[in-house]
Amino acid sequence: MRPWRATRIAALAAALCAAAAPAGAAEVRRIQALGVAPLAEDAGPAAPRDAAVRAAAAQAVAQVARELLPTDFDAPPPGEPGADAAATPDERLAGALGDDPFAYAERFRILEDRGERAAVQSEDPEVEREYVVLAEISVNVTRVEERLRQAGLLDAPAGGPRVTSIRLELQGVDSYGAYAAVRQALLDDPAVTEVQPQEIERGRTVLAVESDGDVEGLLSRLVRSAPPGLQLVPLESEAESVVLLVEWTPPAPAAPDAADEPLPD
Repeated sequence: MRPWRATRIAALAAALCAAAAPAGAAEVRRIQALGVAPLAEDAGPAAPRDAAVRAAAAQAVAQVARELLPTDFDAPPPGEPGADAAATPDERLAGALGDDPFAYAERFRILEDRGERAAVQSEDPEVEREYVVLAEISVNVTRVEERLRQAGLLDAPAGGPRVTSIRLELQGVDSYGAYAAVRQALLDDPAVTEVQPQEIERGRTVLAVESDGDVEGLLSRLVRSAPPGLQLVPLESEAESVVLLVEWTPPAPAAPDAADEPLPD
């Protein structure tokens, strides 16, 4: 890697790590939750606390999701094809959110490490001890809402497909060719309806992109379909904001066609 390029990437990484708050308009809510994990005899010293923090994150995410769900969510599914009528509302919600609460948790902070206690919440009679923490979880509400909508638990917005306004910041754009390559890749995406430059300066460009669908889908398609010579490295992604590092290698000039060479005298 060229020295100037390594320096630039290091500087960008340092700036991103130093940022106090994520960019974009995603709603983030702080939730205090109690996390309880059964204590296994062979667990290491950190494993029970980590499991308790994960349980607290799951509780916080579920609380946010519950506030977003319609009031009739706890009613049995009205004969939906393939619906599991035996599943409880909590099981349906857990199935929609998945197994990783940190997919929706931006960060966490342990408020109280209460440690071990006699098991009072475990349904397993063989569990005698459990580990408890009180944690503050920063939950990305926008991400939870999008997941619930994808799972069909929220009504789709009226008026057709949802249009997302995305702030796309390009780092490392130091030529018009690089800018044009990214813009054309965006316009080639059938879900993109508009691309407008907002800020242009040496090494940095900000675009306003209108797209049908979410940021994750746009970013995945853009990185996957980038033309030869264009490498896009995601540095930061939020609900309505993306930062990409652009590496652009201009195509080599085409060799002159022998048929176009002048005839010898």
